[in-house]
Amino acid sequence: MRQRSCRFSLVETTPFLLVSPYVKTDLATHDPRLKSAVGRPLLSRRINRNGSSSDGGSAILEFLLLALPLFLPLTIFLANVSHKSQMEFDANNLARQLVRAYETSPDLSVAPIRLAKVEQTFEEHILKPHGISVPASFAISCSSNPCLSPGSRIELSVTLTSSTNGAQASARVIEYVDQWRNS
Repeated sequence: MRQRSCRFSLVETTPFLLVSPYVKTDLATHDPRLKSAVGRPLLSRRINRNGSSSDGGSAILEFLLLALPLFLPLTIFLANVSHKSQMEFDANNLARQLVRAYETSPDLSVAPIRLAKVEQTFEEHILKPHGISVPASFAISCSSNPCLSPGSRIELSVTLTSSTNGAQASARVIEYVDQWRNS
């Protein structure tokens, strides 16, 4: 009895395909029917006559239906957290700079001018670009009168409001006037 020869046999050319569920060779260059099966489980894919897989495009559909509804709220949440933390950082930084400008003023007549200059600089360079409403509100309280007397405790609180979502951030800073200051 004579044996018939096949044009191509998977078992003869690649015996490891029976053991491994994935094709990781350049076998697809030999048989166009296997081009879409490279790197995929052989038993779970059907190959059409033209060599393409029957599930083409399903990964995009799965991504659109599953991943986008999950990532969109996560992205919105992370953007809000980032904006809120930036506001808290800006409020703390503004409060520190304002109390420092007030505490280092030579006298009470110069202090409001210095506070206005610090606030104006912050508004132009930091608050407006970060989407924070201007002007910022702040309050100063002192433990003694006059406020800039040596050893006096100065407390300054700042409140910032977001111009995008109305969120607020506040900071409070306490500074002491130098004991050896000339009043």
